Amino acid sequence: MSARKKMTFALLVGSTALAATACGGLEWQDIPSAMLSEGGRALTVDLTFKRPESDKEQCQRVVEREIEESASQVIIGVRVQDDCPRPSKPTIAMGYVRRVKLHLKQPLDGRTVLENVHHQRVRIYRSPDGS
Repeated sequence: MSARKKMTFALLVGSTALAATACGGLEWQDIPSAMLSEGGRALTVDLTFKRPESDKEQCQRVVEREIEESASQVIIGVRVQDDCPRPSKPTIAMGYVRRVKLHLKQPLDGRTVLENVHHQRVRIYRSPDGS
């Protein structure tokens, strides 16, 4: 997937993620896709946050990663703490992509990957740069 397509995809998914993580504490994130590392032992998930990492007032952060492996499937989850203030008026939010790496005990080797919120299948992409 090209960088431009990934950014477009991240922005589209991000608007959904921003709405899903509206102010209110801990939320498991929906994970529609993940990037598989060359060795098959790591999945990288792109999440969209409300503020840049360098901002001193970072109001969203990853607090938990879940990985459950079996012989036939892997269930993954990322939980985010959201302490962002709720805007008093509707605003146009800009999302910032955060990459979250999930390390597997065994290579993926064709196992099905599901997200832990709705147990929907996660689309797996191969890392084009081998990372």
